[in-house]
Amino acid sequence: AQRDFTIDAMAVDLGKDYTEVQLIDPFHGWDDLHRGVIRAVSDTAFESDAARLLRGVRLAAELGFGIDKKTEALIQRYSHLIASVASERVREELLRLLAIPRAEQLLPYLDKLGLITALIPEMAETKGVEQPKEHYWDVFDHSLKTVIAVDFLLRQGGWEYASEEVLAVAPWSAVLAQHFDLEVSSGSTRRLLLKLAALLHDIAKPQTKAIDGQGRLRFLGHGKEGATTAANILERLRFSSKEVRLVEIMVRHHLRPGQMSHDELPSHK
Repeated sequence: AQRDFTIDAMAVDLGKDYTEVQLIDPFHGWDDLHRGVIRAVSDTAFESDAARLLRGVRLAAELGFGIDKKTEALIQRYSHLIASVASERVREELLRLLAIPRAEQLLPYLDKLGLITALIPEMAETKGVEQPKEHYWDVFDHSLKTVIAVDFLLRQGGWEYASEEVLAVAPWSAVLAQHFDLEVSSGSTRRLLLKLAALLHDIAKPQTKAIDGQGRLRFLGHGKEGATTAANILERLRFSSKEVRLVEIMVRHHLRPGQMSHDELPSHK
């Protein structure tokens, strides 16, 4: 079998009269389609084409389907093979995943399957890296939660730690919506690149972690160093120079909004 998932492995014989069309369905894809299940056609599906590792998760998220347990186990087993896929294909699938609303469900699932650190090995170093108590989560979980929070503020998903009251004071308008939907390069928008920058904004915290004289954790220079790391990651994944530059700037200056606010919303100036 050359197809990837059962729901994609169906056909009809177009040479027959349409009143006698018979569905060719050797893997019972019709049943999976009606039950909302993504199932690999064979145990070698991901070895044959590792891009299917991301495609399967994307299809499930886009269609609101679940992934069959055996297929889920296969994705976990072969997640490391994503490193062998052409960078251009990985970029395309990554952007399509970022375009799916409700990151609060998708990102933890990608992590469970081992795909986030397989896609971006540098993220593995952020797991277990503690932060000052005001951050609560370690660097890795904080990074995922930041993407989810961005989704929430862009009116693309939920946030279990905030309510509509937060959105009421967070600036939003049709003009802002249009701004974030502007295309940057083929397949990417400002919204998608903002989410990517959110994922990578603390990527350099592991190597900049230090304890000062008062015993407080510090990550001095992590914005600047992280910008370089983020740029290297995006260049490796064949993002355009314009995309790389935009994410690099956001990572480098991600502390600025907090520095500008002084315990209140930044002024219009």
